[in-house]
Amino acid sequence: MSQSFVPNNNLDGQLPFSVRATPKSVLVDPLNWFMYFSIGAFFAFTLWFLTISVTWFTIVFFVGAVWLLFHYTHAVSTREINIDSQGVRYREASRKLFFAWDEIDTIKIEPFMGEYTFWVKGKATRMHEFGLPKEKRKAARELITVIARSKGIYLA
Repeated sequence: MSQSFVPNNNLDGQLPFSVRATPKSVLVDPLNWFMYFSIGAFFAFTLWFLTISVTWFTIVFFVGAVWLLFHYTHAVSTREINIDSQGVRYREASRKLFFAWDEIDTIKIEPFMGEYTFWVKGKATRMHEFGLPKEKRKAARELITVIARSKGIYLA
């Protein structure tokens, strides 16, 4: 698979393009730090409640915090975006999406939010890019933009 992207209108040799989360990219992403801090605070709060009284309510919150930490880590570490001549494929632990270029009405790319929004047949679907390597995120955004313009897809 192609490792880098040079923005130009000739896409030969640029596709397929793949970007996948690595342990390093997951750990250095500031949004992930925020999420881990938030989940950790929730976890600490439930531990504090467990020391005060052990009730079914605090046990449920404790188990929920552990599950949330595991689920979030698994989802972010399995995130992957593949771009080819047929469309965009997005995969994370619980979601597998495919957007065919011919069916996409509009694409909105929000780098600050780390989010792509694809409108297909009037339905908006979001993909997230945090946890992916920064240099490849930018390349994926540029490649999606170039292909969308060449196919006449509206960029919001």
